[in-house]
Parts: sequence; structure tokens; C-alpha cells
Amino acid sequence: MGLFDIFKNKAQEITKKAQELIEDDDVREEVIHEQEEVIHEQEYDDDDDNEEEYQYSDKEIQGVAYPHGWEDLSEADMLTKMDEIMEEYTAADGDEEKEDAIFPKYGFNGPSHYENFKNALIMERSEKEGVSFTQAAINQSTEKNEATIQANINSDREDLKPVDGVSLEDWAKASASIANTGGMDEALKITGKDKAGWDKINEEWMARMSNDLTFTISQIYGNAFTANATGNLGGVDDITVDSFPYEKYVEIEVAQNLLTQQGKDAQEVFEMFGMTAIDWSNVSTFWSKEYHADVDKYYPLHTEYTEKYEAKYKAGDSNADIEF
Repeated sequence: MGLFDIFKNKAQEITKKAQELIEDDDVREEVIHEQEEVIHEQEYDDDDDNEEEYQYSDKEIQGVAYPHGWEDLSEADMLTKMDEIMEEYTAADGDEEKEDAIFPKYGFNGPSHYENFKNALIMERSEKEGVSFTQAAINQSTEKNEATIQANINSDREDLKPVDGVSLEDWAKASASIANTGGMDEALKITGKDKAGWDKINEEWMARMSNDLTFTISQIYGNAFTANATGNLGGVDDITVDSFPYEKYVEIEVAQNLLTQQGKDAQEVFEMFGMTAIDWSNVSTFWSKEYHADVDKYYPLHTEYTEKYEAKYKAGDSNADIEF
């Protein structure tokens, strides 16, 4: 995985989670409507066959009973357990006997009880935070992902241990210094290695990052660039909604995707806008936070601007009218 690939992937992830949630608006509205029916009617239609033997917990959230044994768990712990349920359900791979046993094992009456409870947690957060259901779901997901990454960092995972005495954090910081200065001196000073030693540990950390499906290593790596990298626009703290409007961000995102498909070099696309790859990383970091903080505002704008600039940068268009 190259440096530019990491920057590009970071940018592309900005809207992915929100799009997955918002593109199913009609489904989401139906879920909310169904949830309201549960609240008012206190009906649970999971598995009629289990209704007589299953006794619902007295503790409820948004009218939905807690699964047995979950009454005193934090939201974070509940979300972790719900992920475990989905992992087991996926692993069952259509084996109905195994699937049917999973939900009762974790205290649920069945899959509908699970879905109702999951949505009730989001609705509760939505009301407390005064945001939409979609925004609450994104806030919940963001908070959960950050906690998961921190837990991974604090864990005893073998692939997060130092390589030849060089920690993940120091390697990431050294890598950022190379991108920022174009030289090796600072990186060698940080790691205490000569050039051959650096090449060895860098190769190992890059391999670990490529194989890390939890993205913990790439998160630390990206954070180092955000903290230390400056480009033509300065650092990430120099970027504001006024100095770099969202429409400009989307334009460059679209131009990058379409023009690289047409054969332009990625760096060449950045140069068209007077930017470097580091600038793009910083801008993407800034807009990732802004976007996820108010997805109801920025999602429709993303759709509008994407359509506008896809028309501008489609194959055969002239790019001579780009304004910096």
C-alpha cells in the first residue's frame, strides 16, 4: 500500500458510512415507523413459536425489552456483543439450525428482537443528542470505531509490537517526516537506524499495515501525517470551511476519481488545484470530521456537487476553466 493509496482511501471513506445509511432512507423510515408501533403496542413478533417460553426483560429502551443479561451493560459493551452476534450469524452461512440458536444464546427472542433493540439504541441516542436517526447512527458508529481502535492499540497484539525496537508510533512519525521534508535525516534520528535498518523496519511495518483488517495501523499512520504534515495550504489546523469550502473538496474528489481513470497521474490532478498529496490528506481529514458531524447537511450537498462535477470532468471535457 503506497502513501497516495492511503491518502486516497482516507478520502473515499469520508462518505461511505453515511451513504450506506442514507441511501436507504425509505427503509429507515419504515424501521422507525415499525419501532413506534412496538413502543405503542408492546408487541414482539420475532418467533411466534418461542412466544410462550420466552419471558421478556422488565427493562426497556424506547419500548423494546432488553435481552436477558444485558440490563446493566454500557452501550459500548452492547454494541460489541451485537457485533459478535452478527459475526456468528455470518459464519453460520445459511445453516438454519445454527442461526436459530444464536439469538437465544445471547438473550434475544429472535432476529426481529435483535433488530428492534439495535434501532432502539439509535433512537435513544437520537433523542438525547437532538439529531436525526441517521446522524445518531453515524455518531454511534464513529464512537464505536474510535473505541475499538484504542482497544486494539492497548491490546497485546503481536502485529502491533515494535519491529527491531521501533514502535508503530515512531515508525509512523518517521514516515511522516520523510513525506514532509523529502529527506531521511529526521526519520533515521527518530528510529535510531541507518538507511539499511530503516528499509528493513519500514518494509515490515508496511506489510503489517497491508494485512491489518482492523485498520488500526493505518489509523496510527494517518494520524502521524495529520499531526506533522504541512503542504501548500499549511497543516490541517489551518483549514476551515471558509478557506476550503465543501464544494471545492467534492470537486477535487470527483476530478481525482475521473481524471485518474482517464490516465492522468494523481499528483498531476492535485497540481491542477495547486495542492500536494499532503494537502489532500489534511483537507480530507478536516472534511471527514465536518461531514460526519452534520451528515444531514452535507450528504445532499455531496450528491448535488458530485453530479455537477461529474458532468464537468467526464471524458473529453476541457479542464482549462479550473479556478484556484
